[in-house]
Amino acid sequence: MVESQVIVLYANLDDKPGSDESQGWVSMFLDNLQRLLIRLSGEEYTFIQLNEYDLEPDTFPIKSSIIIPIFSKNLLQAPIFTSYLSVLEGELKKKKKGSPKFEFLSVFRNRVDMSEIPSYLKSNKLYKFFSVDSLTDYVNEISFHDDPEKDHNYWMKLFDIALDIKTGFEKMKSPLLKAKKLVSEMKPQGIYIAQTGLDQEIERENLVRELLRNDFQIYQLDSADQPYVDLERDINEKLSKCQLSVHLVGEDSGSLIKEHGQSILEIENQLASEHSYQINDHPGIKYVDRFDRVIWISPDSDNLSVKQRIFIENIKKDLTLIQNAEILEFPIETLKNFILNKISSRNTTSSSGLWQVNEKKKSIYLICDKSERKQCKPIGSFLEGEGYKVIFSNFDGELVQIRDSHARNLQECDGTLIFYGNNNKNWVKSKLFDSVKALGLGRDKVKNPTAVIVDSDKKMDLDLYFEKEGLILFDNDSIDKDSFKPFLNQLEES
Repeated sequence: MVESQVIVLYANLDDKPGSDESQGWVSMFLDNLQRLLIRLSGEEYTFIQLNEYDLEPDTFPIKSSIIIPIFSKNLLQAPIFTSYLSVLEGELKKKKKGSPKFEFLSVFRNRVDMSEIPSYLKSNKLYKFFSVDSLTDYVNEISFHDDPEKDHNYWMKLFDIALDIKTGFEKMKSPLLKAKKLVSEMKPQGIYIAQTGLDQEIERENLVRELLRNDFQIYQLDSADQPYVDLERDINEKLSKCQLSVHLVGEDSGSLIKEHGQSILEIENQLASEHSYQINDHPGIKYVDRFDRVIWISPDSDNLSVKQRIFIENIKKDLTLIQNAEILEFPIETLKNFILNKISSRNTTSSSGLWQVNEKKKSIYLICDKSERKQCKPIGSFLEGEGYKVIFSNFDGELVQIRDSHARNLQECDGTLIFYGNNNKNWVKSKLFDSVKALGLGRDKVKNPTAVIVDSDKKMDLDLYFEKEGLILFDNDSIDKDSFKPFLNQLEES
């Protein structure tokens, strides 16, 4: 039996069994939670259940405790809970040596007015046991005895709470464990998971859960219900501890921060973009030290509001918003593996040997399609004969490894050549855009001379967005050295 205790605060009406039930919601919740805790830790925990008839306003726990208020409309209608929570807040502020340590895990059985929740509880972990339909605004409580899908959501949320109780007590008992956690937080190795709209909340929770199981340090905004100045400071502080931010964009734009006139989705994306610029725009920053962003856009976006549609279009077009960002539109199941592979790839970058540049030679990154590699070999041989180091596009490994290799080459090279052969003009435009974005990828070289090699057999397309002097005509039978001179001259001057 552990010495610490779990105190559960709830309204009596929330534990009233239904006509076809033997237990109330709270009793069922606690029974399931205790079973999970025993399975997780092998120990039994002391649970104290307090409803409005058990409380006295001038009492507070004499032992270190994890306190779980189960918020509902019924609980907020009982003033004695407000008095009791005020007592606990006072004890927290005193912080006397040897006094009980408290940690709060706030459970929401249904939607309540957040302005009625004490501010110090909003900054702690919140668990919502309800879902809201983004179209109808209908609130549906999540219970363990409903259909299998809701059953799964219920147990996953319960598992998160059980894990937080276990780790919370471990931190209270072990100053060394707490110190290790503080040391780890000093290094920007975490992952920031941005808030999302109502339609993607469950997917977001599943993503957080998956990353936690893989031992990643997760940071997220605990509550958007705070003054904008505090909100901005909270987000920036957590971003500073991370190497990556993840943004899920669906049909719902998320809660509106009225003080700022933007949704929380927009604010977090903007602040993460600014943070990436501050981190990555330093000369000499290493690839593995930069701050990356992943913006996932749901492929199932049939019911977008006009505002959300504009937001998504701006994400795709605004260079400042997508700087250092991977914009992904594929099934959510693929996203988890993508993130895991991306971080794994970053951590092995320095030892991968994929980028081995002879510092005495200027380096040229030659971008081509896999099917064009053979066709581009004569170009590579010509450039190497002119005294340059040529790096070809890499096609080995998983998609995330290929993307990272591409980004790394753009960061490190002295100049970029794009082969326009079998691909269409949109492919060329995307590669030109990548070249422009290279400075935002942590590139410490101010200039990145870029030119497009056009297969002379290909019909010219006047709609291509690059200057005439940026074109290099290529003939399979011979290489016109003069056509490469403008590009090579820029390269020598860079």
